[in-house]
Amino acid sequence: MTYVPGSIPADSDVSFGNVFERSFSIVLRNLAPLLLLGAIAALPYVFIYAIQGDQPVAAPGAKPNFSPQFFLIGAVSLIALFTLRPICQAIILFGAFQDMLGRDFPIGESLRKGLSRIFPIIAMLIVEGLALVVGFMLLIIPGYMLFVAWYVALPVLVVERLGPVASLRRSAELTKGHRWKIFGIIFVMGIVIGIIGAVINAVALAFHNHAVYMTVEYVSQAVAIAFESVVGVVLYHDLRAAKEGINTQRIAAVFD
Repeated sequence: MTYVPGSIPADSDVSFGNVFERSFSIVLRNLAPLLLLGAIAALPYVFIYAIQGDQPVAAPGAKPNFSPQFFLIGAVSLIALFTLRPICQAIILFGAFQDMLGRDFPIGESLRKGLSRIFPIIAMLIVEGLALVVGFMLLIIPGYMLFVAWYVALPVLVVERLGPVASLRRSAELTKGHRWKIFGIIFVMGIVIGIIGAVINAVALAFHNHAVYMTVEYVSQAVAIAFESVVGVVLYHDLRAAKEGINTQRIAAVFD
C-alpha cells in the first residue's frame, strides 16, 4: 500500500501490515533524531547495567554483590526509566506526525511540544501504573486488558490535550473493537524485539567485556524505544482514521 502524507489510510482500518510498514519507514527516514531521543530515554539502562558490575560477563557460579547502593541506584534508575521513556515518546509523537504530513522531523520543536505536557504525562503515568499493578495482581489477564485498552493514552493526552483520567478513557474508547489487533501488534513487536535483543546480547557477551556489553545493550534499547514509540503514534493515527474518518492534517492541527 502506498501511503500519501496527510491522507487517510486506503483501507481506513487498523492493519497489522500497514502499521509496521509505515512505522519502519518513519524510523528509517528520521533515524538520527529518533535514535537521539531513544538514547535519552534509555539512559537509565546505563546505570542499571553499570551497577550489575561484570555480572553479565562473569563466570558461571559467580555470586552477585548486592549492596544497599545497588538497590538504591537500581530503584532510582527504574523510576527514571518509567518517566523518561514516556516523555521521550511524547517528543517523538510530534516529529512522527510531521513526517506523516510529509515534513521534516524538527527536533527542537518536538522537544518543546513534548515537554509542554510533562506534568499531565507524569500524573497519567501514576494513575495508569497503579491501575495496571492492581490489574496484574488479579490473575494477570485484567492487567493485559487494561494495557491494551490504554495503549494510545499518551498520544491522546498530548494531541487532544485531555486530562490524565480522561485520556485513559478516550484511549479505551478508541481501542474498542480493535484490541485483538492491537494485542497482536504488541505481541509480535515484543517477539521481534526480544529475538533481536537476544542475538545482540549473545554477540555482546562473546566479547567478554562489560563496556562492550553496556554499549551494545544501550544502543539496542534506544532503537527499540524509538520504534515502539513510532508504532504507538501510527496506531493512534489509524484508530482515529478508522473510527472518525479524519486525516493526519486534522489530527495534527492541534500542533499549529
